[in-house]
Amino acid sequence: MFACFRRDSVKKRSMGNEASQFIEVVVDTVKETGSTVVDETSNILDKCTSAVEESIVPTLTTAVEAMGSSSTKYEHEQEGFQPDLERSPSYFRSIEHGKSTWIGNNLSSLNRLDSALSEVRVCQKNAEGIGRTLQANFLSWAETCNVKDYIGFTDLHTLVDKIGDEYGDKKREIQQKLRGIQFCKELDVKVFEFTFGEDFCSGQIQFGMIAISTSGIQLEAVSCLYQLDFTLAPVKVTKETKKYFLGLEIGSSTSTWHEGAQLGHVTQRELLNFCRYKALREFQNKHLVTSINSVPSLEYV
Repeated sequence: MFACFRRDSVKKRSMGNEASQFIEVVVDTVKETGSTVVDETSNILDKCTSAVEESIVPTLTTAVEAMGSSSTKYEHEQEGFQPDLERSPSYFRSIEHGKSTWIGNNLSSLNRLDSALSEVRVCQKNAEGIGRTLQANFLSWAETCNVKDYIGFTDLHTLVDKIGDEYGDKKREIQQKLRGIQFCKELDVKVFEFTFGEDFCSGQIQFGMIAISTSGIQLEAVSCLYQLDFTLAPVKVTKETKKYFLGLEIGSSTSTWHEGAQLGHVTQRELLNFCRYKALREFQNKHLVTSINSVPSLEYV
């Protein structure tokens, strides 16, 4: 019996010193106590198996990994939509009446506004090129043109407050500029041009003109505002990783995130020129301006 166990210990020694040492201890114990080997057989085999597995498993794991492989695939999906840049902006026109009983027709302000808008220089060729570039991007895009007539005012401060109400958070800046008006004669017209948000980070660009005319104590005005609200749609990136063993797929994982988009080589100056051209074209369609002063290049704008 004991000799048999010693032969077993010799065979297991090649699987690891720990297993053989354990068997020798058990055999010696059996000799000393006279216990039956049969009762200890199951426990001995379990210990031997555990010791062997601890030494072999890392080796097997390394071998399995060596026989395995993986692949990674990236997908880029542009969100948002491609706007129709040839579509006319949303157009609104309204009239604000003051408290004066005198009824004017606002023709002096409108005529002077027409003249001033006709002098604004834009490069149509560049604007159309930028339009094609923008068309290739996916954007959140909203254009509006708001025109408002002010008739029957006698107090400049009140008129300026009313005009400023149309410009939201730019109200104070507009009012400060308009309050500096000094009419030089009984019949005079003042025109103000302004632009806000001349960069991509703002997400909003405003271009417009305000004409205020006086005839004696009577004041009239007209405000034309083009506003563009836009954001570049993000790019959704999906990463998929698959693991294989002996050519068979054994697992996969997927992760997604969003990356910001860019307009490429569109400059602030080009975008502003584009907005001015769009605004003037719409004002022309609504008969607020007779002609558009188009120049051959941005150098003349």
